Amino acid sequence: MGLCEPRPKGCDDDCPGVCGCDGKFYCNSCYAQSAGMDVSPGTTCAAPDDFAAGFYFGGLDRLILRKVDLARDLCIRIVFVTPPSQGGVFNISLPEDWGVSDAWITNSAADCEASPETPPGESAQATGGSGMVSWTTGSSMYVPCRVGIDATLIFSGAPSWAPASVPLSAAGIVVEGGCQ
Repeated sequence: MGLCEPRPKGCDDDCPGVCGCDGKFYCNSCYAQSAGMDVSPGTTCAAPDDFAAGFYFGGLDRLILRKVDLARDLCIRIVFVTPPSQGGVFNISLPEDWGVSDAWITNSAADCEASPETPPGESAQATGGSGMVSWTTGSSMYVPCRVGIDATLIFSGAPSWAPASVPLSAAGIVVEGGCQ
């Protein structure tokens, strides 16, 4: 017989990643419990997608997160900038002074290996998204070493090869050019 506990009312933004008893990834145990799920170190989640991140200095400093979906031959990119622009279609919680600039999907997983600028393959812009992204930096650091994400991007009206929504869930993604 299980132990009944009340669902948490608020969870912190720390995203080390845990595996729920349902085999799904959750940012932390609080988020799993909020979804009505227990976590167990003996449970294994499905193999993670291939995520990568890179930091690029410029007029707008950018952190670009990439997800390779080999099974569907897709590349998903989401661009975070500081300072953030006002408004937008993304409801994604980020560390202070950061915002989502852009997100898109392309019809080739190889596009994730291309330059950080606009991808070379056929692409579709995200029309919305929600969730959270977290990272921490040391007191004298500006660029994070690792990033975690638990979000969903929406691709309304996209070409038939693009899914209507794409979940992005990963923790501990190493940031190329990070730890500065």
